[in-house]
This record gives sequence, structure tokens and C-alpha cells, in this order.
Amino acid sequence: MVAAGADGAVVVRRDERGMALVVVLGIVALVAAWASRAAWDDMVALRRAENGQEMMRARLACLSALALARRVLREDARHSSRDDAGEMWAKPMAALPVDEGVVSGRIEDANRRVNLNDLVDDAGRVRPAVREALMRLFAGAGVDASLVDALADWMDADATPNGPGGAEGAAYFDRPWRVKNARLDDWSELALVRGFDAEARRKLARVAGAWPPPAGALSKVNVNTASADVLRALFPAMSEADVDALRRHRPYDNTTDLASRPWAASGNIAWLGVSSRVFVAHAEARFGRAVAREDDLLLRGANGRLTLLARLPARM
Repeated sequence: MVAAGADGAVVVRRDERGMALVVVLGIVALVAAWASRAAWDDMVALRRAENGQEMMRARLACLSALALARRVLREDARHSSRDDAGEMWAKPMAALPVDEGVVSGRIEDANRRVNLNDLVDDAGRVRPAVREALMRLFAGAGVDASLVDALADWMDADATPNGPGGAEGAAYFDRPWRVKNARLDDWSELALVRGFDAEARRKLARVAGAWPPPAGALSKVNVNTASADVLRALFPAMSEADVDALRRHRPYDNTTDLASRPWAASGNIAWLGVSSRVFVAHAEARFGRAVAREDDLLLRGANGRLTLLARLPARM
């Protein structure tokens, strides 16, 4: 409070001075808080911009690695009619420093796996021999073999359930979709099929894939890269010793000699080949805090021409 003294001088009482000090300190605190918040917002905006820039660089680096993978596969087709694990395309690309980041990649032979789309023919009829082979493949991978019938019903042209594990239209009464009655477009579609949960898909990914098969024929499984589990599923009479002998003498230039092996009669030797037409190109790039991954499913056709079939969930 302001008052006049005995001599007429203006006197400010002590409690008034204290109040003014509190007000000033409050204003200072508010200004400091605002400045701190503004500084924080500026830092977040700057960090967000940096992260966006780093992610863009990482994605561009991935695309460059995939372009390199395509070139390697084209060159391989020009100089070789056989595909095996000793070729240039099969060797992982060492991590390469690029500006302030690093990029790496590898190419994987998809034909080392069994194509699930071979389960039905072009007319949508289930192939019994393929069904039996897939049941062995599923069981060997630790997956319920009856899921093969659910997959058959998803892809075949009729409405009759296949076996005890069949799943035609009525099995999807609680789903917002119905049976497709056509082959899988890509691996991700498998999640729509009754019974194929994440665990089943994870286990099957080691031994199976999904891509368009050649018209009127089975997709070749590359004997030069196929795993023991895949080979035993295709040829149930094949023993561990047979698998070891087969893998020890890789690579093969043809499958003619294999037709005379004792185990060959237990399957279809025409299912085997020595080259591959489908590959998965993996790429990973790191720039600062940003990490980008790309997995492309590629079809290699005549003259080494490559077609992108699908972008797969990254699993490098």
C-alpha cells in the first residue's frame, strides 16, 4: 500500500514490496516455462525433420541395393543356366558405408521352397500328390498337417470340404471375408485362411512360399539349394544318408541321373530342377536413428528380365 509520510514523502509498505516481488517472480517463471516449452518444441521439430530426412535416405539406399540385386540376377542369367549356393548372387553383400549410413543386402532363392500355389492346377482342382507332399512338409515344420485341406478349400474351385481339416464357406461365418476359390496372390494372404495363425506362418516360411506357378506345370524346386526338410517331403523314401549324399554332390547341372536313385520313385522327379526363377531380394539401410528394410519377391523370366511379384514383410 502507498501512503504519505509525516514530511509528505511517499512511503511503500514492506508487504506491498513483497507482493510486487512475487508478481515479478511469477512473470519470470511463466516466461521461463514458455521459453523452455518453445525450446523443447523446436528440438522435437528439428529431430522429427532429421528423422524424416534420415528415413528418406535409408529408403533410397534400400532401393539402390535392390537395383544392384536385380543387376546381379540379370548378369547371372546371361552367364549361367544353373543356380546354386556358390554363385555370386547367393553371397551376402557386405555392409557398405554410404555417406553417414550403412547399407547391406542379400538374395535368397525362393525356389528352394515349395510353392503352395501348386496345390491346385490351373482349373482349380486339387493335385493329390502335391497335397500328400504338403502334408508331410507341414508336419515336418511342426504345423498341423490338416491345414493343407483348409488351404485346398481356399484355392480350389468347388464348395466341397477337403478332408477333416477342410474349410469351405461355412467355416468363415464369423469373418468379414469368404473363401477365395483361387490361388494365393502372395504370402500375406495366407493369414486369411482358417487356421494359419502367425506361429504357423512363421514355421512354414522356412520351407514354403507363394507365387504364380508356370502355366500347366509345377513350380520347380531347385535341388541345388533345397533344404533337407523340403527334399524329404517331396520324396518320402529319401533317408538321411540319401539327403547327405545328394547335398554333398551339389551342384547338379541336370536331374537326369537323379531319376535312377532308389528314392526317386517315391515322388515326382519332374518337381526338381537345377535353376531358379523366383528370388527374394533383401535390403537394409541405417542412417542415424532410421532403419529401413525392403524384401522384394522377384520373378526372373526370359532373357533375365525381372518382374516384381510382391513386397514382403521384412525379415532380414
